Order: sequence, then structure tokens, then C-alpha cells
Amino acid sequence: MTKKWLLAVGLVLFLGGILSFIPNPIFGSASFFQFTTLSAVVSILIGAYLIHAAYETQEKQKKIFRIWGIVFVGVSIVGFLFGFSLNIPDSWLALVVGVIFIALSEKTKTVL
Repeated sequence: MTKKWLLAVGLVLFLGGILSFIPNPIFGSASFFQFTTLSAVVSILIGAYLIHAAYETQEKQKKIFRIWGIVFVGVSIVGFLFGFSLNIPDSWLALVVGVIFIALSEKTKTVL
């Protein structure tokens, strides 16, 4: 299950970053999920990392979920409070992904 979540979120971020360079109503500078060039590149890199992480051990996946969950929740809080490079849908998406990642870090079993 953890592999599927990492692949799904990784693919969405990776493809969203790429699609933001093509005019469309969902991803881009004047779209529902607003991407700047910097945020598009960051999304592509994080997406690629999460896709790679799907093939790591469960112990590493647990750490990855915890770290990136905290990062996503932090980004959403900054977005809600200061509007830092995010619009409201971006902030909500980051919050949901962050909470799911933190919950998955708690559910992921560590193999000893």
C-alpha cells in the first residue's frame, strides 16, 4: 500500500510539474493549481524522488512519509498564513497529502 501512495503522489507531482509548462486550465501560472517555474521544477524533482522512494525498503519509506508529511503540512500552513507562492487549492492539497503521509508513516511497519 505504501508503494502505491508514493507512486501516485510522485506521479501527480511529476506530471503536474511538467503540465504546468503547457497552457491548460488545471496546472500553470493562471490555473486552478498555480505553478511558477520554480514550483514546477520543485514538483518535478519531488515527484521523481517519491517515485524512486516507492522502491525503497519499508523502513526508509516510513521515514520518507514522516519527513515529507511534515514538509507538506508546513508548506500548507505557510500558504494559508502568508500566501507564499500558493493559492488556496495548493494549500489544501499540500495539507491533505501531508496528513495522509504522516498517517501512513504511523501505519508502515518497520521490519527489524
